[in-house]
Amino acid sequence: MLGTWDFSRWIKLSLFPFTWVQSLLTQAGYGIPTPCLYSFWTHRACYGCGMMRSLNALWQGDGVASWQAHKLGGVVWLLLAGLFIQQWIHLRSVGPWRFGPHPRIRPGADG
Repeated sequence: MLGTWDFSRWIKLSLFPFTWVQSLLTQAGYGIPTPCLYSFWTHRACYGCGMMRSLNALWQGDGVASWQAHKLGGVVWLLLAGLFIQQWIHLRSVGPWRFGPHPRIRPGADG
C-alpha cells in the first residue's frame, strides 16, 4: 500500500522534462518518428499533428518553426511548464522523499 502517493503527480512532473529529453534525442539524430494513428485510420487531418515538432522547436529556441509546426505549441509548452512548477512546489512542500501521511495515521492521535 502506497498511502496517499499520487501517481498522477509524478506523471505531471515528468511531462515537461520528457519533452526536453525527446527534443535532445531528436536533435542528436535519435528521434523516433511516430505516425499519427488517427490520420492513418480515418484519413483526416489530426488537430494534434505537429505538436511534438512544435515543442521540439521551442526547446531548440526556434519560435518560427514551432509556430509553423503547430499554432498551439507555445500554449502547450507553457501549460506543461506550469504543471511542472506546480507539482515541483507541491513535492518540495511535503519533503523530498515523503508522499504525505498514511491514511490510518493521524498526527497527534494517541493510540
